[in-house]
Formats: sequence, structure tokens, C-alpha cells
Amino acid sequence: MHSNPCLSPVEEMDYLRAQLEGDAVCIISGLSLINANYEQSIKLLKERYGQNEAIIIVHYTSLTCLITP
Repeated sequence: MHSNPCLSPVEEMDYLRAQLEGDAVCIISGLSLINANYEQSIKLLKERYGQNEAIIIVHYTSLTCLITP
């Protein structure tokens, strides 16, 4: 969807909203459905959920603490 040249940013944002649930919906719920806000939506979601390395480190640390006596 993100790389589909046939969709306008408004259409992409509408599709994105339809696919989200939970906290992710709340993150972009205040943004109006306009072209400029699609990129803002992506930016906000990446800031919140796009930190894969940090998430992996936290999970790994919590697992190793469970194993260590």
C-alpha cells in the first residue's frame, strides 16, 4: 500500500486507519484525513513502534533475568 503509486496519500491514510487497532489507532486518531497527514501518521507510528532493536534488547534482557538464578 505504501509504495502503490495509484493511491493518493488520503487513500493510503484511510486504508492505514482501517488496518490499525488498539493504541496504534489512538496515535493517529487526532490527525485529519488530508494528504499532508499521511506522512505524519507514518512518522508517528515509526517513532512509537519502529524501534525493533530496542524492543529486542528489552525482551532479551527480561528473558535472561528469568534464567539467571
